[in-house]
Amino acid sequence: MALTKWRESLKRKIRLGKTVAARKRKSSGGLQRKLSGKELREQLEFLYRRFHRPQNIQGDPLSFAHRYPKPKDRELVAFLSALCAYGNVRAILGFLETFLSRLEASPSERLMNASRADLKELSARLVYRFYRPEDFYDLLRALQGVLRDKESLEAVFLMSQKSAYVDRLDDFLAEIKRRLPSLSDRPGLRFMLPDILRGAAKRIHLFMRWVVRSDGLDLGLWNSVSCSELLIPLDVHIFRASRSLGICSRSTPDLLSVFEITENLQKIDPTDPIRFDFALCHAGIQGFNGEESVQKQSLRAASKLQGAGEDREHLLL
Repeated sequence: MALTKWRESLKRKIRLGKTVAARKRKSSGGLQRKLSGKELREQLEFLYRRFHRPQNIQGDPLSFAHRYPKPKDRELVAFLSALCAYGNVRAILGFLETFLSRLEASPSERLMNASRADLKELSARLVYRFYRPEDFYDLLRALQGVLRDKESLEAVFLMSQKSAYVDRLDDFLAEIKRRLPSLSDRPGLRFMLPDILRGAAKRIHLFMRWVVRSDGLDLGLWNSVSCSELLIPLDVHIFRASRSLGICSRSTPDLLSVFEITENLQKIDPTDPIRFDFALCHAGIQGFNGEESVQKQSLRAASKLQGAGEDREHLLL
């Protein structure tokens, strides 16, 4: 379905639900009053300046891609890391350390040259939450196939002739999925590569942020997508903060919420709305409820968030 149709559906649902959402806002931790555009900009810009810094990448799954100098390795590692970016951060980092060490100094070369027996060895005993060794085997085999055919994941993305970004992204995932066995009895694979037209698909949008944006934190590997097209990687923390800031009126963190939040952020920064992703995540972690300045709340919690303390464990739920 085209993005414009989804947006029309979004706008209709927002109009119908606006009164109910306003009545529930206080009880659900929302704002007592709606922030003005100026106030919202100040809140977001403050958090962006405080937290969106290269030194804060430690303790984030994106840090693994920064270890590799070659763009092909960075792209592949970013994709694998994003697919595993859910749950406790310490568990994510520990698992990725084990997984990526098997791919050695150049993950893309190791994967491209691997035999089926090698792929079995690479995926042996790999278990992370919903994912099982057979899921990683099938994923690596599918990625090996697309990379042998197209050389990069960006080239796979460029195969789509559709105009809407969300449809091109759907085609990108479909090209990988068609090389997999049936997903009907494989819950791990279904979760790993979701239907982006039916849910928030946070990990897929997170990968796209990493490879499209370029600011010293994100990688800036792809030139085929504009930053203005990206959609917010919506998790529980960003959803909470967005409702508190008044930029999301929905009660469910679904695709329509992704569109609504993204469109509201576009009003603040039309060319790069997703640069606020990291800031919103930290605001949600702090439990920002809109009742006082986020500056005060973030200053109070900054010492916890900037270290490797337990608050960071919940960064990517």
